[in-house]
Amino acid sequence: MTQFSELDAGTLKSLLTHAADVLLFVSEDGLINDIIGDSKLLDSIGASSWGGQFISDALPGDACAQFREFLSDAANDQLRRECVVQHETGDDRTKTIAYSIAPMVEAHPGIVLGRDISAFSELQNRVVELHRMMGEKLDAQKRVEAEYRTLFSIGSEPFLIVNVASGQIIDANPAVAKTLGEELESLSKRPVVSLFRKSDHKELKALLDAVARTQAPASMQARFSNGQPLVVDVSPSFGGSETAVLRLRPAGSAGGQMVTEDVLVEWVRAAVEAIVVTDDAGKVIWHNTAFEELVHLAPLTSERGLGEFFDPADLDFASVLNILRDNPRIRSLPASVRRPNGQTLEVELSGTVIPDSDPRRIGFVFRNLSTRLTNDSANSVADASIEAMLSRIGKAPLRELVQEETSGLEKNLILAALKLTGNNRAATAKVLGLSRQGLYSKLDRYGLGSD
Repeated sequence: MTQFSELDAGTLKSLLTHAADVLLFVSEDGLINDIIGDSKLLDSIGASSWGGQFISDALPGDACAQFREFLSDAANDQLRRECVVQHETGDDRTKTIAYSIAPMVEAHPGIVLGRDISAFSELQNRVVELHRMMGEKLDAQKRVEAEYRTLFSIGSEPFLIVNVASGQIIDANPAVAKTLGEELESLSKRPVVSLFRKSDHKELKALLDAVARTQAPASMQARFSNGQPLVVDVSPSFGGSETAVLRLRPAGSAGGQMVTEDVLVEWVRAAVEAIVVTDDAGKVIWHNTAFEELVHLAPLTSERGLGEFFDPADLDFASVLNILRDNPRIRSLPASVRRPNGQTLEVELSGTVIPDSDPRRIGFVFRNLSTRLTNDSANSVADASIEAMLSRIGKAPLRELVQEETSGLEKNLILAALKLTGNNRAATAKVLGLSRQGLYSKLDRYGLGSD
């Protein structure tokens, strides 16, 4: 290596400075004669003041012993590859410096080159931590799978594990074999659809694909090949999107979300909203109790047209039927329902064609708005009346105040009755328990005769 012998001391020093982050010139007795390096790094590890100090004074105890052994080996031509030292910094962190040594001439028996490998050391620590975390998760998953396998084997409910792509049964628990009356070994690698009637094959395949794609559980009703009805609950398995778990349970069992038709009918019959089913021409076929309360007819004569109960000025029911022939549903149409006593109620009407009904059937739901409107109006009238009464206290005697309030209450009751009956005077008199002549007299008294 004669080419290096031609380099002067300055050139060699510059070369070494660029090759290392920290450059130490150390004598045989461990004295640091000089130190060169990045000032920011030197300050962070406290090395700026190392010049003129012994290694034992500059480095912490464990690092000092390691470094002295490192220098001793170098003096005996037994070079170590590296000596890694953890230096404490002022911000409670550490800097990892890897030192290597090159024996030189007697004037400088040791030149120590230090490389900052903190980033590599931190990365290595993160890899170790990730490896530890992965090991913990793997152990936890193995425990869960072991518990799952135990429950799968001894459970009383039939379960299958299926390969979604091939549709083959990977595993089945003894309850499946017991339900089907077959040997457990005979189920392995069989197409899962072979357990069901042919009409369910397409839907089951689509359900398996959907669960694998969305990783969300789903259910369907099906029948075994022997005709026995059941519900198939499909959910993703531990194996990921490649496999799925099928739970097979009797139709109508409590484990699912099925509701029998009888329960639905009873729920509709007792619903708060008025519900009516008509034929395609609008004739009433069925209604619930709330509809009888809405129209004040009990029992309602069947085969009566639903359009008879609407105020034609607000809603043309024939047009509603025409709309439903082109569209499967309408929503929140404003309408008025007429009662036999002449009273009208504000409602919202929604309708839908019942799917797959033959002959065609239409379901209607009424939302009664009159109660809400009446309550709002009553509250407004009451607030205004109270404010007016308070303004009169102290300005008029009690008898006069009572007489005024009584007259005002009577007038408001007449106005409310007129509104409820659609300004039908005969019906208003009947509602208030007055004769027609008595009603007309009061209307004149309160200046309402021309309304």
